[in-house]
Amino acid sequence: MNLGKPSVEEVVEHLVRLTTEIGRDLEGVYAWNNGFIGDLRQTYQHLQFKLLQQRDQEVQPVSDALSGYSEVPIFLNVENPQSCPWVWASAEELVLDIEVHCLFGILHASEAMTFLSV
Repeated sequence: MNLGKPSVEEVVEHLVRLTTEIGRDLEGVYAWNNGFIGDLRQTYQHLQFKLLQQRDQEVQPVSDALSGYSEVPIFLNVENPQSCPWVWASAEELVLDIEVHCLFGILHASEAMTFLSV
């Protein structure tokens, strides 16, 4: 453990507690004002940064740490957290890097999925 630098496992545990114990009781303006959304955003960004760092490595601590929580709804899936109802999704419920076949050919919904940017 580095002082002031949490491990990936600690950040994932923080995310799980933040979303399952605190986030379910907060919604809308109150959560926005008390810093919950900012904390959630920073947690997602930290994990995304770590995920990009490990991209070409054999050891993948973010994926390993998150794998035990694949069915736990830890991702806030909402366009505007201030005005829209909050919907929580698990990793298994997220659709990553999808292709949509339509009249105009194949549309790529995203080139690479990042953690939700709330």
